[in-house]
Amino acid sequence: MTFEQYDRFCEETGRRKPDDRGWGRGRRPVINVSWNDAKAFAKWLSRKTGRTFRLPTEAEWEYACRSGGKKVKYATSTGRLSHDLANYDGTGGRDRWKYISPVGSFAPNSLGLYDMSGNVWEWCEDWYAFLFKLFSLKT
Repeated sequence: MTFEQYDRFCEETGRRKPDDRGWGRGRRPVINVSWNDAKAFAKWLSRKTGRTFRLPTEAEWEYACRSGGKKVKYATSTGRLSHDLANYDGTGGRDRWKYISPVGSFAPNSLGLYDMSGNVWEWCEDWYAFLFKLFSLKT
């Protein structure tokens, strides 16, 4: 979710807007939100749109991040990591943002998903465990 989307949620629900650390808002991914904040946003968005939104499970995230379960190390358009393909650890190439880049600044992975490697951390519905199949939520 972007700051633009999350800020609208905050305005409509009376929540306090999270700090952007001076890195920028708008189309940049929201930072400084808790797991509960992300869950509340998904619930609000579901009510607002009439569609169901939720956080992905760890298994769903891994599947999406690995471009449909492929054995790739990074979820970029090529499966490799470079500053031409993702925002991480400084700048270079197409990555001109010191911290967080606007959503969709780089090519999507093979599933059409953006920013699956680099940029910011993500929240999942459940938690990671070595034996995640035993503990993962049933969907």
